[in-house]
Amino acid sequence: MATDGMPERKPPSFRVVSTTHNNISIAASPLTVLTTILDTNTWDTWNTVNRSARIYFKPDQISPDFFPELSSLFSRSDFLCPGCKYTESVHAKGTDLSLPALEKGKQLNNLEVTSIQEFKEKDGKKSFRLVWIVTGWSLWLIQSRRTHQFVEKDGETEYDAWTEMGGLAAWVVRWTASGMFKLRFDEAFKSLKVYLEGKGEGGAGIGLRDAEELETR
Repeated sequence: MATDGMPERKPPSFRVVSTTHNNISIAASPLTVLTTILDTNTWDTWNTVNRSARIYFKPDQISPDFFPELSSLFSRSDFLCPGCKYTESVHAKGTDLSLPALEKGKQLNNLEVTSIQEFKEKDGKKSFRLVWIVTGWSLWLIQSRRTHQFVEKDGETEYDAWTEMGGLAAWVVRWTASGMFKLRFDEAFKSLKVYLEGKGEGGAGIGLRDAEELETR
């Protein structure tokens, strides 16, 4: 764990054509917000853009240096971990969480979690950074990286995410759909806030319950 605070984001390996930034303050700890996002079992309850995910690869071993307190969560079949690969459903027009996710209009993306990092800020509080990338596309067509940051501020978590895109398709997104991307992610952020601040009235996921237990240890 780095002890000098969270460093600046490094640029991706590709030329960035389009960047979408989303931010929200959530009355929950950074660890709780992080583990809720990593627990794909919760997605159908709050994630209006990505209602589900199927993890199809997990590393045989994860270094014990990666958050010993989270090792039991990383071992669970539906919990994202460093190095895992998964397929997510994408509902570009958003969805009504009170209804089953529609198959019509659903797209599938393959992704890989490239890193999960923990930092100790100068005030002693922990912050986290999660990064995943889109895989399976020709590099000239689309490259995409999504960076999530969770920092405690005034008793709440400042949750920021940057979706960076490169390649030919990124130009199409930049000129025709950047506003829609930001709107849909903003909707998901607000839904996550409602879910966590209401303690997940639709049913708290494994990550949320266990994160609350970890916070009290």
